[in-house]
Amino acid sequence: MQSVLIVEDCATERQLYTSWLSRNGLQVESVDSAEAALAHLRDHRPDLLLIDVVMPEMSGFDVCRRLKMDPRTRDIPIVFCTSKGLKYDQVWGMRQGAAAYLVKPVTTEKLVNTVAEVLRGGGSGAG
Repeated sequence: MQSVLIVEDCATERQLYTSWLSRNGLQVESVDSAEAALAHLRDHRPDLLLIDVVMPEMSGFDVCRRLKMDPRTRDIPIVFCTSKGLKYDQVWGMRQGAAAYLVKPVTTEKLVNTVAEVLRGGGSGAG
């Protein structure tokens, strides 16, 4: 079973995304901060990371850059799911190494389909 780590500081969204992805056959774990994600990744290797951009202390963009520079984590695909919906933000997110960029509010179908596509090896880009 493929696994996803959700990095989202909003408990409601964390629970919602966990529910959507779990119902579609994925093993899902979640954390509420960038720091917790980095700690989790020391001992676990998910197949994909779903990361919010706007979080306290460290942004999702910062997390992505750190993970893409680390040989142990650089191959884990990252999907941003964020309220930062300007074209500039989307381009910047993709330049940080993301496989896809979703803008909130996101539908169940869009989230599940994007995660599935990235897990199959295709990036879906911004959308």
